[in-house]
Amino acid sequence: MNEVLTLQRFYSDVLPADKAQGCVILPKTGHFNVFQRGAFCKKMTQMHRSDFYKISLVIGTGILHLENRDIEINGRALVFYNPSMQYLFEPVSAVQDGYFCLFNDHFIAPSLLDNNFRNSPLFNASLTPVYPLSESQAEDLLFLFRKMTEEVETSYIQ
Repeated sequence: MNEVLTLQRFYSDVLPADKAQGCVILPKTGHFNVFQRGAFCKKMTQMHRSDFYKISLVIGTGILHLENRDIEINGRALVFYNPSMQYLFEPVSAVQDGYFCLFNDHFIAPSLLDNNFRNSPLFNASLTPVYPLSESQAEDLLFLFRKMTEEVETSYIQ
């Protein structure tokens, strides 16, 4: 199936109604959010595409099913998802820790002028989207995701 998961539907499917209503995606506006993985990775049950980008710090074991291959994840990995790829993450271990962040085209629009950024696995679906991490690398990324979570949870308004 070629289902497209929108940011708005993601929020309405996985968040309580009162929190989902607070996550309104305005047209032509940058959007970013970060979550702990936990139960989120168990929500999707079929291959799908999304209309947003996602970077996931996976701590656990699972299989990333792509259109043309499956990639096993054992332990710690950084996974890049983009709207052009169809995927399904299948958790294997009971414990699925880590974080993920979601963002749309408008959020990253200024970076799209940079060739290095455009040629990264976040945009180039022909590159391997999974990068195994050492314990030290995973700890560094956990720190960064925790800092992003703190920022998202503040009441800062631009």
